[in-house]
Amino acid sequence: MKFKLIKTLFNNDFPYSRAGFTVFEMLTAGTIFTIALVVVTGSFVQSLRTERRADNIKIVQEDALFVMEVISREIRVAEIQNRTGDPDCPDDQPALVLCIIHPVNGDIVYSISNNQIHRNVNGKDTILSSDNIEFTKLEFYHSGLEAGDGLQPRITILATVKSVGPNETVEIKVQTTVSQRLLQS
Repeated sequence: MKFKLIKTLFNNDFPYSRAGFTVFEMLTAGTIFTIALVVVTGSFVQSLRTERRADNIKIVQEDALFVMEVISREIRVAEIQNRTGDPDCPDDQPALVLCIIHPVNGDIVYSISNNQIHRNVNGKDTILSSDNIEFTKLEFYHSGLEAGDGLQPRITILATVKSVGPNETVEIKVQTTVSQRLLQS
């Protein structure tokens, strides 16, 4: 019986023994394969874009946090000089320039120019921010600077930072508040 079925399959009398796929079956299989290929390729391309965006976010965060940490460390031990009547260090709210007197480094001025953060120490200007990012906004809000107000001097720093390059640009906002270690008298 087993051999009879095999003989029947290879016999020319069996209706579909030598027939292949029909045109409709081939078109259906080709269409399904094409759709699956497009979905897989699209998912791969999207995952590459997502990875590139995540890398940009990481770069922006690392570089922005480095700049904020440098400024914060010096504010903690310095005396803030933004006072009314000083044209170089105005008492504006928000201040676009921060002037401090550091116990070791002397007069330090932080400002933004050409989308970069500048640190001017006793007349010598250096750029804190890297070439990977641009600071589009840098503002300093201060409180407790008046002598005898009983408040601890503190500075709130607001910054908007974006990535630079041909890839997808990423923009983040960073904020930190730093207080001095000592009360100003």
